[in-house]
Amino acid sequence: MRPGLLLKNLLFTLLVPGTVAVYVPYVMGARYGSLAALGWPRFLMAAPFFLLGAALYGWCVWDFATLGRGTPAPIDPPRELVAHGPYRYVRNPMYLAVLCVILAWVVLAPSRPVALYGLVVALAMHTFVLLVEEPQLQRRFGAAYDMYRRKVRRWMPGRARRLSRRELAERDFGLPAWAEVGRRRREHIERVAALLLDWAERMDISDAERDRWLKAAWLHDALRDARLAQKVTHGGAAADRAAQDGEKDQGVLDAIRYHSTGFAGWDEVGKMLYLADYLEPGRRRNGKERSRLADRVPRQRDRILRKIVAYEIRWRVRKGRPVHPLTIEFWNALSRD
Repeated sequence: MRPGLLLKNLLFTLLVPGTVAVYVPYVMGARYGSLAALGWPRFLMAAPFFLLGAALYGWCVWDFATLGRGTPAPIDPPRELVAHGPYRYVRNPMYLAVLCVILAWVVLAPSRPVALYGLVVALAMHTFVLLVEEPQLQRRFGAAYDMYRRKVRRWMPGRARRLSRRELAERDFGLPAWAEVGRRRREHIERVAALLLDWAERMDISDAERDRWLKAAWLHDALRDARLAQKVTHGGAAADRAAQDGEKDQGVLDAIRYHSTGFAGWDEVGKMLYLADYLEPGRRRNGKERSRLADRVPRQRDRILRKIVAYEIRWRVRKGRPVHPLTIEFWNALSRD
């Protein structure tokens, strides 16, 4: 973490949570709760809430600084959407940490004013999140935040739910207006996108890279059911049409163009699309083996990729089918890595 970023996070912590969760409750507790007269039993009762709140807040700030490259302050927010650590289980763990510390003060110095103060702070947080913070996050991170919001609850911690293929289809990513696909092909595309999304989360990749994967997933078979001229592949046709529509990411275009054959010049998006297209759970052939390999991809991506390309070449040789030159080049490139 850069020293300047560390200093800004410490300064914000002292000025805002330090005031709201420590200074004000302390003053109120001293005035209304008779802190000086408290004994050890009450301190022991309050200590777990203090420790939990402090630890949770510290974890959140660390993730904001290291993963998000920003601070909790609205004037210097994270550059990346933070959806790791405590944020996997609840959307607002930092606010919950502050409320946990205030609850500790309520236990330590029980009084009506301190309890009412906690309720007012909780209501103010909820209002701020609804009216200010969530609209800002939606504008800043777009589809990435929309996906996160659908999966993780605002206040109640719990496991993130898996989105259905239909919910994935409702994101900013989807089939273009020029797509020609039937129902079964669309379901295949949705399964590919869902698998890539699952891998992206398990591999902790950046929002920008994940969105490249999803963009390629929705476009790779967009013309699979179209009538094309001889020797024109559906991947090549979709890549050309996407380029005409303004797509400038060459890695995404190459992933779309060569997803059926492999390509030695691919970057990460091409390799991940190739894997997802082959391992998506709707394919009937070797379903259990595909599922097992798909589960291993986040940990052993390159090993699984070589295994699949080798399997595809062997299968074509056994069936007496030609092996595309690009597939051979792809295999040679993987073997040299």
